[in-house]
Amino acid sequence: MPIYKFILHFNYQDPRSAYYVKEAKALGLRAFRQIAVQDLYFVEGQLSQEELQQLTLKLLTDAVTQSATWIELPSALSSSEPDSVILEVALRAGVTDPVAEQIVRASHELGFDGVHRAATGQRFSLCFDETAESFSATQSIAKSLLANNVIQHWTIGEIAPSFPREVESSGTVAMLPIQNLSDNELLALSKDRRAAVIIPLRTAGDIVAAWQGDSTKKASVVRRMSSDQTVRA
Repeated sequence: MPIYKFILHFNYQDPRSAYYVKEAKALGLRAFRQIAVQDLYFVEGQLSQEELQQLTLKLLTDAVTQSATWIELPSALSSSEPDSVILEVALRAGVTDPVAEQIVRASHELGFDGVHRAATGQRFSLCFDETAESFSATQSIAKSLLANNVIQHWTIGEIAPSFPREVESSGTVAMLPIQNLSDNELLALSKDRRAAVIIPLRTAGDIVAAWQGDSTKKASVVRRMSSDQTVRA
């Protein structure tokens, strides 16, 4: 399925540029003359050129302050200006991307049913002083400022997006008897079967104790089940 990369441009000066230059200098990284920031959106789906344009205008950009271009991936590496490097950042595989989720949802609401999946990222155009060693400086600023290495990955040049993996339910429901299980057995069941095991309160006294924070009752609140309890997994 085709993947499109949208590159957003601010029509006016982007305040993030001055912020990153300032923060880089505060970290002792003084090789950068300018740091330009562009937001990236990756969209997987069957879309015509007209639909791509309408998606850009109606959803991905602010018509007053932003404009955008798009390309279909894979594409040739974008050329950078002399004494500059393009660095791109995206979320690692498995990290929740709420903005991308909203792009898919809103696209369908606007009638762009061809949108299948989405992902987000950022592009940094790093301009160096003539005497700077660009490769080592790029690595330093990526690790210390431009990317959160716990949830993001980065690359010099074009980055590959990480779309959420599609998981389909089998539709099978299993009934698991839990009435005679101990607390440890319930925890093991929840872990092994990925089941949300909810232990209800036995009596009205347990409910009152839980609300009042009676520590002597809290243990019994979660310890025993009624005789007919089962859990679906």
